[in-house]
Amino acid sequence: MIPNVYIWLYRHDSIWLDENKPLVVQQAPVNKRVNWYERDKSVAQRIYSASDTLFAIEPPIFVSVTALAREAKYLALVEQHLTSLPRTYEALEQCAETREKYKQRCKHYRQSKRGDISGGSTF
Repeated sequence: MIPNVYIWLYRHDSIWLDENKPLVVQQAPVNKRVNWYERDKSVAQRIYSASDTLFAIEPPIFVSVTALAREAKYLALVEQHLTSLPRTYEALEQCAETREKYKQRCKHYRQSKRGDISGGSTF
């Protein structure tokens, strides 16, 4: 519509304008730039690798979802697009530990270190 005509109708006959203006049809953008299936497979694989790395660190650290995603170098992707990454979600659920499991792991670590120290002593 011509801007001047629209302005005149808006000011003088806005009811007619509302009844007769065309409906706005918005199409959802189609994003074919990302192959989510392939990205999901690769990110999930990186999460499993990050899990192995984090669980090998001594002294133990808490292996959270954030720690896994950060170690895999995909923190922003996981935070923003986790709904598009079902395998990654599953990997995070499997690899992330609860606070109770972390406490148990720390306890076992401390006990093993005490055992190493007291076992090697000659006093």
